[in-house]
Amino acid sequence: MADGPLNPQRELFCRYYTQNEDLFGNATHCYAEAYDYKLDTLSQEDEYDLPKGDPERKLIQRSEYDRAIHVCAVEASRLLRSPEIQLRITALLNEILRDEVVDSQLAKLIMQDREPAAKIAAIREYNKIRQRIVDKTDITSGGLPITGFNYVEPKPDNQTDA
Repeated sequence: MADGPLNPQRELFCRYYTQNEDLFGNATHCYAEAYDYKLDTLSQEDEYDLPKGDPERKLIQRSEYDRAIHVCAVEASRLLRSPEIQLRITALLNEILRDEVVDSQLAKLIMQDREPAAKIAAIREYNKIRQRIVDKTDITSGGLPITGFNYVEPKPDNQTDA
């Protein structure tokens, strides 16, 4: 494992992977951005030997876009297996995952109406965090029925046995 900072492209890759709202978690596109692949300018037309509609038509070459995406996917996967990259990604996530960030993300889930299951789960989590609902657990019997229990009234402090 190398010591010191990552080279500029690797640092950019890690930052895009952890901090870019549009690219977050998409290693292929993070790699393309960090290593300056201009995917949106590449042709998406595959090359064939015969015209469209010919039953003997065969693919000669994939489009520039497909070839570039393949390179970016392979290289991004290689980067993600690097211990230095994993350490940097972890460090960057730890920098941004503070209580106020997590709370704001939880609030977004609670306020949205498009995904009811996510909203309900977020409300449950909020209630748990705020201790608005307390799960009760039987710690004395392990959930088994308690039998043969005789209640004995406590004696006042000033009363003694004779």
